[in-house]
Amino acid sequence: MPVSENIERVLQKIGTEVRIIKHDDSDPTLEYIDYEINPNDTAPFYGQHMIESTFGYNTNADPGDLVEFVDDGSKYLIVSSNKTRFKNKLVTIESVLYKCNITGDIKRKQTTGRDDNYNLIEEWNTIASGESALFVGDINDRSVDSQDYAEIYTMNPNLFISGDVDVQSDDRFEVSADERYQIKSIEPRRLENVKICRVEKDNRE
Repeated sequence: MPVSENIERVLQKIGTEVRIIKHDDSDPTLEYIDYEINPNDTAPFYGQHMIESTFGYNTNADPGDLVEFVDDGSKYLIVSSNKTRFKNKLVTIESVLYKCNITGDIKRKQTTGRDDNYNLIEEWNTIASGESALFVGDINDRSVDSQDYAEIYTMNPNLFISGDVDVQSDDRFEVSADERYQIKSIEPRRLENVKICRVEKDNRE
């Protein structure tokens, strides 16, 4: 039996069951993975929110997809994917996952017409709902202050979200009526199929 199939059988026996969630409205698929929590004692947040994982050679998972652990419902964003080979044969996919700590809706202000005085009428339309992401940085009561985590380059607030999500500069990421963030800029290529959005508190009407 090929090494890849042996590893796949081992993962099914002793691995952790997860759902692979894509953004194309397809049904989640069940798979088994092995994972290791990053043992970084000097940066607890880093260790708790970043894991290194092993998928089977035939996984349906891609960077930008979400991995949901079946046992507790926690969600992680796949930010990298590397193929491991043995004797020129693919055996596993090694990936890094970032734990999602925020969920919200992507909203975009759009013009819907003019009023009786010919002023533009604008309203916020929902582009995507229930999107899970990783928030890092410091805005009032929401704070994640580990610069080590996810190789954050500054302490500016950032939102890590799947590259499959239709998000643009000036969009709003709305967690609740009391917690809204404006997307100021987007780095689309630093991580594979993951958008790093610089955000700030959104006080727009």
